[in-house]
Parts: sequence; C-alpha cells; structure tokens
Amino acid sequence: MKTVKTILIGIVWCVLLAGCVTSVDEALPYDQLPEITVATQFNLVASPSHPTAYLSSDKIPAGEKVRVIGTDKNAAWLLVLHDNLLGWMPTFFSATNIATLKPAVVVESLSDKCTKYLGATFAPDEAWISNGSGAVFVIGSIYRSHPEAAFDAASLTLQITGSGMVAESDYIHTPLTPASAVVLFAFSVDALQKGSEISFDLAKIGEEPLSFQAAFFSDECADHIDVSQLAIGEAKVMSTEQRDTMQNSGAASDPQPASAPLIISPSRNGIFFYDEFDSENLNAPWAWIKEDPSRWSLTGTPGILQITATGGDMALACRNHQNLLLQDALSENFEIQTKVTIRPTQNYQQGGLVIFEDMDNYIKLDLLWSDAFINDGNESGEGIELLSEQKGVFTPAWPAWPRAYLKLDNDGVFLKIRKEGAWYDGYYSKDGQQWIRLGSISVPTIANPQVGIFALGSNNAPNCTHAVPDIPVDFDFFHLNSIGTSGSVAQPGSTELLLNHFEESGYEYVWLADNAEKAVKILDIQIDGSNVIMQYNSNNGSLTGVLNDNVYTGKWASDAGSGDFEFTFASNFSTATGWWSEGDSSPKQIQFLR
Repeated sequence: MKTVKTILIGIVWCVLLAGCVTSVDEALPYDQLPEITVATQFNLVASPSHPTAYLSSDKIPAGEKVRVIGTDKNAAWLLVLHDNLLGWMPTFFSATNIATLKPAVVVESLSDKCTKYLGATFAPDEAWISNGSGAVFVIGSIYRSHPEAAFDAASLTLQITGSGMVAESDYIHTPLTPASAVVLFAFSVDALQKGSEISFDLAKIGEEPLSFQAAFFSDECADHIDVSQLAIGEAKVMSTEQRDTMQNSGAASDPQPASAPLIISPSRNGIFFYDEFDSENLNAPWAWIKEDPSRWSLTGTPGILQITATGGDMALACRNHQNLLLQDALSENFEIQTKVTIRPTQNYQQGGLVIFEDMDNYIKLDLLWSDAFINDGNESGEGIELLSEQKGVFTPAWPAWPRAYLKLDNDGVFLKIRKEGAWYDGYYSKDGQQWIRLGSISVPTIANPQVGIFALGSNNAPNCTHAVPDIPVDFDFFHLNSIGTSGSVAQPGSTELLLNHFEESGYEYVWLADNAEKAVKILDIQIDGSNVIMQYNSNNGSLTGVLNDNVYTGKWASDAGSGDFEFTFASNFSTATGWWSEGDSSPKQIQFLR
C-alpha cells in the first residue's frame, strides 16, 4: 500500500513539534550570504538537539568557510551551508566572531527528550526504510543554487510504501540571495510500521539543478491527527495555523518592520572589534601614541599593517618608543588576538599585543630576541614572553615572568591575551587553531585600559640611548572579543532555575570524544552566589565555574585530566549545549546536559 502526502512550495514556516521558525529577516534576499571561518574540524548535524546526528562522515576542515542561514533560539548553533549541504554546527566552532549576528531565520529545534535520529537521504527517490514501528518526524531541505521560474509550480510528495499516515506538515520557501533560494520542509508521520519505506517525488521543477536532503527522527512526543496534503507552490508568510489564528482573531496583517540582516564586519558596539588591515586606512577607533607616519604602512603589502620599529622602549624609565596603536578595551572580560611576523636579530627587538594604562602599567605578549634564551642553552635568542609592568616595576620580576624559546620564521605566529577578572593568560599558535598557553599574570587593577599592538627596536633601559637598526614588524589583523564577565552576579533566577530542574529531574552530562558519546549522571550541584560546582560520577569528576544568565563557564577536572568548558542553557534550564577542551591546546569538543 502506498500513501502519499503532497505539499506545494511557499514562503515561511512553523514545523509543529519538529521546530518553529520563530523569526525570518524581511530584508531577504541578501546581496550575498554571510560567511564565517571554521575554527576546528567537525561534522554537520541534522539537529542542534542531536549532536551526533551526522549528515556526512566527512568533516569540514578547520579554516574552511561556510555560509550562515540561521541559528537556534539560543544562538548556540548555526544553520550553515557547505558544498550545497545544509546542516547545523556549534557556534563555538566558528573562528569568526558572531556577537552581532542577526540571523536570516531563527529555529526552535526538535526536543531531545522524545526524538532520536534515525538517518538521512540525499535524493528524492532514495528510499529510507524504517527499522522500527511508531511515529517519525521528517525534516528536510531543497537548496536552489540557480532558481528558475518553472519552479513556481513545484510540488513535493512524501510517499509511504507500507503502512503509515502523514499527520502534520509545513514548510518555508524563501530567497536567500538574488541568485539562490531554499525550501525547508517537515512532515510528521504516524503509525509507520517496521519495514515501511519513505521516499519523495519532486515534480514540476523544470530543468533547475537542486540539492535535496531529508533527515528522519523517531517521534514519541505527541499524538497527531490525519492530514494528508500540504501545498508548497503557494506563497505565504506564516504557517497555516498562524494564519488561521490571525484571521479568526481579526489581528492586523500589516508587515512587521524589517530586521537588520546579518552583518560580520568591523564594528564597535561594546562586544567586538575586527580590523583585517585590508584597506588603505585604519578602521575607527584606533589612535596612535607617539606616531611617526613615515614608519608605518597599510599599502606596502596589502592586508598587512607594517610598523618599522626603531630604537626605543617603554620599559622602566624609558619613554622613547614610537607608534603604539591603541583603542579602548571592553569593560567586561575580553580576548585580543593578532598574527605577528618579525625576524629579530638584536637584543629586545620585539612586536606583539599590549594592554595599556600608561608607561608604568601595562601587560604585553610579544615575540622578541633576548640573549637570555641563548644563555639558557638555545641556539638563538628568538622567543616569546608575557610581561607586566605595575607602578613602574616588572611584576613578576625577572626571570619569573612567563617566557619560552620559540624559533621564528617568515610564516609568523598567532598571539592571544585572554583577560578574566584580574588574570591575563598569554597564548601562541602557529596555525591560529591549536593554541599553546605560555602562562598567566595577575594584575589587580588597570584603570581605563586600552588594547592594541606595538613594535619596539630595543629595550635599552636603563640609559635608553643604545642605537639599533630598524626592523619591520608585520601584523595580519587585530581582533577584540568579549568573553563574558566571570565572577559577576548571575541574573536573578538563573541559579534557582538550575537547582530546581536538578532537584526535580536531574541532569545527565554527555560529552563527545572522537565522535563517541559518553554519558554520566550529575550527582550534586553546589551554588554560592553565581559560583556553581557540579559533581559527576566519572573519575571523581567536577565542573567548577560561574553562571552568568544562562551561560556557565569554568574548569573541569577529574582523575583522567582537566581543562576548560562552556555551557549555554535553554531558557527553562532543562538542557544545555556547549564545548569542552583538555589542557591548553586541544580542540573543542561538543558536550551537553539533558
């Protein structure tokens, strides 16, 4: 017996229990879809609530670019397009800051309490065979890379060979750019018997090339009634249920004001700032201290800010440096990054990142030449250091500050300073993905700090007169990112919601390592203000961190190791998604609470 369910392709959707599109940007179509760069390799998944629902065994490599279409309601996951495959990725796997992201669509995803990923197909006539009996959700997409007018009459038919009943369905069909569009569809199938097959018939599409995919999930969420047909050719701006409710209530149907499109560009909004140094002028709000315009350039090598360092320093009593480039820091915890290329040959030639109050109070992370590295037995004086001057004194004093021998070359080194409370951690990396922690410095107070980059020809303290040759220092970019406010008071109700859910339902702590899932129980939660400690039953494990609103960040530790973590909770604190890493340089892995 074959059952069919046909939908005609239209404009905005709410996919019943499978998930609602809660907002759609009326500014669509965009001139082009925004792109982000992937920070670490991962697999696209079919649903944010199912982190192991892999759509493909092929990982998207670090450094690859993907196009963003939407987010889940917590912005913890991004709906992205890569090689015409549409899927979800954790937000924290993006190397591009998305703090100002205004998604084209926002989707409330499937419940993880009553659904399970079963598989996917990637052609309409490719049959999916049920290996069990019961209800099934089908969620899919049709990506139109070259839209043609003939598609306006298209229809999509879900065909069941065996036994089953289509209970609910809905869809969206929206342009993405002037040259692309997407159809997102969903079906709820009841009473599907083991061995039954589901396939699709996509008709009246003309000769247009299409990319089709459908994901299947078991459904134990609710009972449904039989509705067997839905059109996808008719344009509509809301789900059928929403439209009927509005018409019955007499509500006005005037269009809502268009929301701003997703913008990833140099911005100064208290959240982040990027300058890729790819124009002939610096982006606001940079300001030079002791500028010598003849010794810096954005045009010599496009995409590079080159500062020519000359003899001078800001250490101790010296005040003869030039071309310190600064801007205001953020009031909350933050992170600054750059990539530096320098080939020093004389003592204390250097370049890097700086957090600056004045000449007597600053923190800097730099690449340099120091004879001390040779004295330590290394073949050259090249290295890296994290140094602080407080009230005119090196704190900690030489030789206690963090430093390491590091062979430098023309490929450059990525540098990062991460501020959390009074602690400043220094990191370096050869590829911008795998970071090595150099060390930490505690600085109780920096008044009105500024952040930026610097290049110095020589640390010539104490006489400040030693002459050295000029040396070019290249900077590829500068990024300033907010990372939240550790130690601040949690928003009212956050800890109460967390504790109430734990006492009523408990939490299962699940993490992924090498694509394998491990699940353990949270045994106890201790709360002191915004400080939260969770104990779990694996190797004496614990999560220790700070809860700010619905974001929980901190350190994990067990007999097996230790590292960092972050969770973002759902609004009712029933679930959380996030990442964990081990040590200072391991890649981030997916984890969640349920």
